[in-house]
Amino acid sequence: MKNSLSALVSIFAFSALVSCQSSAGTKNNGVELMPPEAFVESYQAESEALLIDCRTPREVSLGAIEGSINLDYRSPVFDVEVEKLDKDVPVYIYCQGGGRSAAAAEKLRELGFEEIHDMKGGYGSLSH
Repeated sequence: MKNSLSALVSIFAFSALVSCQSSAGTKNNGVELMPPEAFVESYQAESEALLIDCRTPREVSLGAIEGSINLDYRSPVFDVEVEKLDKDVPVYIYCQGGGRSAAAAEKLRELGFEEIHDMKGGYGSLSH
């Protein structure tokens, strides 16, 4: 009986640990990759944060997260526009599928941004 209870407690603790990790996101080179719903909730809970949509203007015209600023990653002025942003506030970044935002997040990290959150799977993975 004691072994059964111990095993049950171990399973519960492991399950709790895994579920907390999956909702919080994972860090890679200082960039936190977050599940879509957790990404949006975390951004909305911030009092001062930047939300960057790095898709094309055409993609943004089909829908975007409220409060985002559009800085097209493929635009020749992306680097110039990013340099104008405050590096001391948290940055949340997303694209359509996750590839461009991952590259943009890495660029932000290289430019000295302290706290960067990237939406795993991009805007297309959000349940609307």
